[in-house]
Amino acid sequence: ASISGRVMDYTTQNGVDATLSLMPLDGGETVNITSDENGAYAFDGLLPGDYMLTVTLKGGYLFADSPDSILPYLNDNASGMVISLPMGIVEEDWNVIASKPVDWNITLFKDANENGILDADETAAPGRTLHLFLRNDMIGSYVSDENGVVHLTGVIPAQYTAKVDLVDGEYFSMNPYENTETINADGLTVAL
Repeated sequence: ASISGRVMDYTTQNGVDATLSLMPLDGGETVNITSDENGAYAFDGLLPGDYMLTVTLKGGYLFADSPDSILPYLNDNASGMVISLPMGIVEEDWNVIASKPVDWNITLFKDANENGILDADETAAPGRTLHLFLRNDMIGSYVSDENGVVHLTGVIPAQYTAKVDLVDGEYFSMNPYENTETINADGLTVAL
């Protein structure tokens, strides 16, 4: 039996440098390998059984939120999972998706005409709280500064839902998202 796949960047699909360890849960010897320049890795000649696969990312990468990844999003650079291998099975596409954290500035503004564009007669919204969710988990709340800017630091690129605390009848939009939907009480899904 064998296990193979790639460790790759969420945005570019380039290979990511990682150390992978495969430990038999029956107490056998742990095998350690490093992904190649394309992020590819392979464990060959494996006996049937249960294994703990541990991946440690290098170069400032963290695990990204992607349905294509065998490992879940974590704000960390090391994670593992148990893999069961039946006799003679070749397991391919055990891919790990990683990303470097980014800093992101979002300007909140009162979008009077709900067109998603900061028009000359519209004003920024200082002191507003933006709640950022990944799936259903809130990962943080951020308050816009005196210019209506919310500063997000160390965010992993993913599909987030952003919600802003609103006063009745208010709608907000966020730059640099031009021609986007406005944020209402249900929030807005954004890709960072």
